Amino acid sequence: MAEVALGSVSLGGETTKIIIPVSDLEQVGQAVGAGGDIFEIRADLAGALTSQLASRLAPFGPLLLTLRSTAEGGACAEGEYAGRVRELLSLQPQAIDVEIARPEAAVLIEAAHRAGVVVFGSFHSFSATPPVDQVLARLIRASEAGADVCKIAVMPQHAQDVLTLLEALARARQQIDRPLIGIAMGKLGQISRLAGPQFGNCATFATAGPASAPGQMDAVLVRKVLGN
Repeated sequence: MAEVALGSVSLGGETTKIIIPVSDLEQVGQAVGAGGDIFEIRADLAGALTSQLASRLAPFGPLLLTLRSTAEGGACAEGEYAGRVRELLSLQPQAIDVEIARPEAAVLIEAAHRAGVVVFGSFHSFSATPPVDQVLARLIRASEAGADVCKIAVMPQHAQDVLTLLEALARARQQIDRPLIGIAMGKLGQISRLAGPQFGNCATFATAGPASAPGQMDAVLVRKVLGN
């Protein structure tokens, strides 16, 4: 699997990196103290605080800026998404999230690459887990769209759905030469957040304060379990 560098942090190697989401100023100290490898600023939740959060977190590690739309479980209005993603690029993060299902995804990915920013191409399904072939197809679509890191998060309804996600991730590892992230959300899917490089997962999201998605676990605990 090809590796992608975010500053001094490499994704796609032999260890699973820990990404800690942050959306308010009170979480900064917690996130830094928990020892995150990458800090995700949830711009749709942080709003006007996004720039200030970026300034405070930048000395401690690479930044991933994420603007999650209402269609994929976030707070950004659909009509504002593309314009706000472009605004985030002006903050010069190491990486930015782009929702691949959006019609403007390819244009946003191109704009990010022109700015020298790594792209996490993402899909989110908060209602169900698609079949293996559909999960795999979405990861392939992210790769073909030009995403540097291909991510999918699904909501399992039963244990088999978690196995579906992991099988798709393992198959994607054989077909996509890019770092991958596959997550089954909620308590039922927590084991997927601990599935490391053996399953193709280059990184996992963990908390240092309030969770930004269902099923996120404490970052310190996750690091102990992963043995990083």
